[in-house]
Amino acid sequence: MGMTFFVATAGLVVAGYFGYRKLQKIEDEIREDLESRNESEGPGAVAGKTPEMKPAVKKEMPSTVSEGSKEEIEALVLEKIRQSPGILQTEIYDAFADRYRKELQGMLLKMDREGMLRREKKGSTYRVFPV
Repeated sequence: MGMTFFVATAGLVVAGYFGYRKLQKIEDEIREDLESRNESEGPGAVAGKTPEMKPAVKKEMPSTVSEGSKEEIEALVLEKIRQSPGILQTEIYDAFADRYRKELQGMLLKMDREGMLRREKKGSTYRVFPV
């Protein structure tokens, strides 16, 4: 009885170890796949979104703040807001998908405080209006 218990316990431990290693390998493969998708889609891309689902982005829009002045980017954001008054802030993130979300959040907050636009709380986001 003692030897059977020892063999069975050892078998369960070995099976558990190999099962754990297999799950780690699968997780690593999934993470690598997601990272490669995000890198190929650019910064600000949402994992799981197919490229055809992304909204069209104007070619003249700089992809980072360093490529264009903040004033130019603010002007593009204001133009988008004027075209769609009451647009949700989350929709602005989608329209400028190559921008970092935090960067846009900060920019919209600053523009609101400076009186360049008006934001109204709508659930977990804001509706944005031109001034």
